Amino acid sequence: MLLWYSTIHTPPATVPLLVAEAVRVLRPGGHLLIGFQAGAGTRDVSEIYRRLGHDVELERHLFAPDEVTGWLADAGLHELARTVRRPREGERDDQAAVLARLAG
Repeated sequence: MLLWYSTIHTPPATVPLLVAEAVRVLRPGGHLLIGFQAGAGTRDVSEIYRRLGHDVELERHLFAPDEVTGWLADAGLHELARTVRRPREGERDDQAAVLARLAG
């Protein structure tokens, strides 16, 4: 299962529900790879899209890797590996990925 930056617009309180749904469809021994913007807090990114002609309200949520692995563990997954890299040109925040496996 791949959740590649699928959580960045998901409010923190509901990410555990998203993870639980992903785990629900995993087979025993299945893997989940989640990519996200690492850090803390919420950024309002609406203005960027308004400049492009879109009338939207949009927030981007950053999560600490330990917070994400906690949600994964609560859903029955075991962390196998994680990466965190510094922002590259044009990026503002660290980027992270966690690979986890469902027991079985």
